[in-house]
Amino acid sequence: MPTPPTAPRPVSNRVARRVRRSIELPPRLLAIDYCICNNCKGIIQATTGETPMSREASFRRAMRSLASAVSVISTAAEGRRYGMTATAVASVSVDPPSLLVCVNRTASLHAPLMARRRFCLNILHADQIELAQAFGGGRAGDDRFACGAWREVGELPCLDGAQANVLCDVDAVFPYATHAIVVGYVTEVRVGDAVAPLIYQDGRYTVGLGDGVDWVVPIGG
Repeated sequence: MPTPPTAPRPVSNRVARRVRRSIELPPRLLAIDYCICNNCKGIIQATTGETPMSREASFRRAMRSLASAVSVISTAAEGRRYGMTATAVASVSVDPPSLLVCVNRTASLHAPLMARRRFCLNILHADQIELAQAFGGGRAGDDRFACGAWREVGELPCLDGAQANVLCDVDAVFPYATHAIVVGYVTEVRVGDAVAPLIYQDGRYTVGLGDGVDWVVPIGG
């Protein structure tokens, strides 16, 4: 009777890395890998037969499934208006009322926002896709404000017809990698009647969480 194979004994992570580098597998090969590093402790890992995605690509793919309300962040500095479309927005606290927005430090909004230290979060309505596209790069500079009806509230550009306008003072800024996490202290809120937000999911604008959802207000409805 043949002797059953024994699992390889754990070796150092340095040796495990050398072993992995020495094995070249075809990119679409369906394989089972017995990991011998001390971290995995011999756990069997199977590939799917597809070319493995990088961590960054996998993260982007995962985030495409995260549905987010669409807003435009607006501010004004030295007589000029600035704005950008944003989905990285979240409430922080009710006491004190505060929220956060994430702004790429290369965005045209970043420098004037840091200088002015005030902004308006305009939460878009389901029928404001054109405005979201304009502030998402479809137009540049002040030409973006040709989309929609804008008026000044507290010397900040605020969008008429938005789901809500939330005026904030910049209370704290936390740089992280390519972005600035901006915490806004809420000073004034204007809220519309109907709840029909514009949603961004899987690389497109929609008013629901996916095809076939029939409990949301359709665009233009």
